[in-house]
Amino acid sequence: MKFRQSRKSRYLADNQIHNVAILGAGNGGLAATVDLTIRGFSVGLWSRRIETLRPIQMRGGIEYSGVFGEGFIEPTLVTKDLGEVLFEAELVIIMLPTSAHFEIGESLAPFLTKEQTVLLAPGHTLTILPAALHAGGVISPEFCEVGTLPYICRKDEYAHVKISKCSDYLPFAAFPINRTDEMFSLVQKVFPKIHALASPLGTVFTYMNAIHHPPATICNAGRIENTDGDFFHYFEGITPSVGHLIDYFDTERRAVAMALGVETKTFVDHFHKMGYTTDEARETGLAYEAFQQSVPNRFIKAPKSLDHRFLDEDIPYGLVLLSELGNLAGIKTPSIDAMIHLAEVCTGKPYSIEGLTLERLGLKDKNVDDLKHILNNGF
Repeated sequence: MKFRQSRKSRYLADNQIHNVAILGAGNGGLAATVDLTIRGFSVGLWSRRIETLRPIQMRGGIEYSGVFGEGFIEPTLVTKDLGEVLFEAELVIIMLPTSAHFEIGESLAPFLTKEQTVLLAPGHTLTILPAALHAGGVISPEFCEVGTLPYICRKDEYAHVKISKCSDYLPFAAFPINRTDEMFSLVQKVFPKIHALASPLGTVFTYMNAIHHPPATICNAGRIENTDGDFFHYFEGITPSVGHLIDYFDTERRAVAMALGVETKTFVDHFHKMGYTTDEARETGLAYEAFQQSVPNRFIKAPKSLDHRFLDEDIPYGLVLLSELGNLAGIKTPSIDAMIHLAEVCTGKPYSIEGLTLERLGLKDKNVDDLKHILNNGF
C-alpha cells in the first residue's frame, strides 16, 4: 500500500500527541471527546451517520456532567468525512461497536499514514482489525487496544453526556507484540491509566461485559419486555442467582485463559481494580456484591428491548470468541455455550455463525502455537 503524506508530523518531532481523531459518537466517543478536549488535545469527532452528529452540530458542541463537573466543550472538528478527521491526527481512537471493526479497518486503510497510531477502545476482537487493514492494502498492519471502555457514561439525544466514572485500570496490548513498548509510551500520554499486557489475548480475557451483560439480560427478558427496561439493570437485575451465573461464566473464562497461557484476574478483582466497586465487595469475591456496591453503575437503566448491544455485541464478539478459543485450547465452556444458544432462541439471531469464529479470525485449522506466532509477528 502507498501511504499518503501527512501535512504535519509533530508526533515524530517530539513524541507527543496533539491531534486526536475519535471514530464513533456514541457514549464512549462523546465521553472521550469531552475528556481529551478539557485536557488540551485537539479533537476531531467522526461518525458514520450524520443523524448522530446533528445534535452536536446544532448545539455547537457537547454538554457534559459527572466526574468532570458540568460544562460545555467545542470539539475542533465534527464530521462524517473520514479523510477529513484523519488528516492531521497522530492518534486515531476507534470507539465503535466491535461489530464494526472489520468495516472500519477496510475504510481506514486508504487514509492511514505510517506516523499514525490506531487505538481500539475497547478492542478485544483479536485479529479482526489487522485482517481488515491487510485486506485494504496495508502490508504490515499494526494497532493497539485497551480491553474496556475508559469510562462509565451515557449520552442522550441532546448532545449531553453524563460521565459517572473514569476507569482506574485500562489493560493495554499491541499487535504485533514487539510494538508494545513504543505504542504504550505514546498512548500513556493520552490515557495514563493503561497497563501493558503480554499480548492481545490479554485484552480478550478482560472483556468482562461478555460475562455479565448476556446472563443479566436473558434472565431479565420478561421484565425488560414488560417494562421497556424501566428498572436498574445492574442493581436490581443482578440478583444473587444471576450473580452466581456470572461467577460461573467467570470460571470458564479463566480456564480458557489459563490454557492459552494468559494470566487474568477474577471478574470481581478486575471490577474492583477499575474502581467500580468497594473493598468490601471484593473481599466477598461475588459478582452480586460487586454490582450491589457499584456506585457508578447504580442508576443505569436496563435495555428497552432484547435488541441491544448487551446481546448483539457481547455475545457474538465476546462469548462466541471465548467458546471458540476454548475449542482451540481444548477447554469446554458448557455454560457459555448454553447462553449463546438461549440468546439465539430468544432473539432469532445467529450469533454463533456471525460472531468471532476461528474461521472469521483467519485461525481455522490453526493451533495454539500458530495463534501465538501471528500475535508475535503479525501478518
